[in-house]
Amino acid sequence: MCFRRLCVFRQTHALSTVTFAVKILSGLVLLAGLAFSLPGGGFFPLASQRLHAQENSRAQPTDGTIPTDGTIPPSAPSRFLPILLSQRPIECPPPNGCALPEVDALNGLAVHPATGILYVTSRDNDRLLALQPTTLAVLASAPTGDQPWGVAVDERNGHVYVSNFGSGDVWIYDATTLALRAVVAVGEEPTLVATLPERNTALVLMHKDSRVAVVEEMAKSLDLPSGGSGPAGIAADRLRSQAYVSHRDSGHFATVRFTGSSWQTRSNLLLNDGRRLFAVAYDPVIQRLYAHYQAATGQWFVDTWKPEPWPAQWGHEATVAVPSSGSVGSPQIGGAGLAVNPATGLLYTANTADRSVSVIASGGAILVNTIATGEDPFAVAADGTANRVYIGLREPGRLIILQ
Repeated sequence: MCFRRLCVFRQTHALSTVTFAVKILSGLVLLAGLAFSLPGGGFFPLASQRLHAQENSRAQPTDGTIPTDGTIPPSAPSRFLPILLSQRPIECPPPNGCALPEVDALNGLAVHPATGILYVTSRDNDRLLALQPTTLAVLASAPTGDQPWGVAVDERNGHVYVSNFGSGDVWIYDATTLALRAVVAVGEEPTLVATLPERNTALVLMHKDSRVAVVEEMAKSLDLPSGGSGPAGIAADRLRSQAYVSHRDSGHFATVRFTGSSWQTRSNLLLNDGRRLFAVAYDPVIQRLYAHYQAATGQWFVDTWKPEPWPAQWGHEATVAVPSSGSVGSPQIGGAGLAVNPATGLLYTANTADRSVSVIASGGAILVNTIATGEDPFAVAADGTANRVYIGLREPGRLIILQ
């Protein structure tokens, strides 16, 4: 998806200098009209075009090889008007990336799949930011509840959800302006949130009581047992209107799904080998679930699982060792950053204590590369349409962009 058809004119015969200039000016006028006709007047592509591009963006090398350096393969030209007007995209390479304005302890990252807007939660000053993805300019900034943690986007309904650990609520914002739409009390210590746009629903993990709050139509409809003890990770399977939950304390995987006319939790798998489960990420293209965990020995790994409907047994397919994300009990432990790049299928995991990010091949069997970062890599998010991966450095409040 690109605006090139509006600004590049393929000529079948020679054009005079005047005629060519007139056509270029006409194209720019049309681009400006498109840009300012979008919600919020921002420089973003049409949502339907971007979503279609992301659905068809997964491209692996035809010879079956995988990039050996862990960087992002070249992608199509950017689709954003500022690039066409010669505003070069900002470069925020490893190890330290770029400083972000108004960010004091970066806790969460989320990408709007239709516009590419990057949302950032800032824990210590209770802020939510919406950033232009190519320049990191602040498009909007809004207060949150106490200690914002997770952030997720519902692109179908135009909402952004922020779970606030300290105040026990979820704040719902307009995705374009960050105007506050609702404050929903959910329970003590909400951490992560995942959205199911087809059901206009957000699922919120509540750490203290091991519950999952179901927020429908901007109101809490019920809460459910999470399916284990100490829920630590959640990954949405949007095609099946369900989410997978990992549990740090009990070693359980569970599924929360809408069945018939009600929401249900099923405990799918118990791993009683002393491991501590952390973040999970789901790849809908290959229908595999990745899980980041610390083994009883203290070493860190990423597993690949093939989820099956309850009560069928899940299939374990691969395990890869990764550098350390810290020790259980440490306030600076990581284990929260895990994301699939939809464009390539590569998996990225933040190794917090090691100050690095690992890149794992699609399917989870091969460690492609480990990239050194600055202090405290914590959050990871990917934009499949732009073929860009974001790494948030928590305490420094900085952002690395792999592109």
